[in-house]
Amino acid sequence: MSVTQVKSNKGFKYAILCLALILMFIILQSLANSEVIGLNLYSVISGVCILLIFFFSIAGFIFSIKGIKDPNSYKKGIGLVVNSILIILLIITIVTNILDITKSLN
Repeated sequence: MSVTQVKSNKGFKYAILCLALILMFIILQSLANSEVIGLNLYSVISGVCILLIFFFSIAGFIFSIKGIKDPNSYKKGIGLVVNSILIILLIITIVTNILDITKSLN
């Protein structure tokens, strides 16, 4: 297995990991809404979850871009698409937060 294939597979693994963390976040949110878990526990776990999604999506996108020269495979395609979508959502979230902050300061 070549080094570039490993990069493409790492991008795929990070994409799957981010999707699993998003699913875990949704489950935690539904548990908090039904008051199965406390609000303090939900706040801590969801904060860690979102922070991990933030870092893993950036790392996955970098590995997917580094593996762009790999031979075409479904793992490469899925990793590139999922990581790209997550990065776009991340950028949109950051931009909207910046716009909200500037709007509230004016």
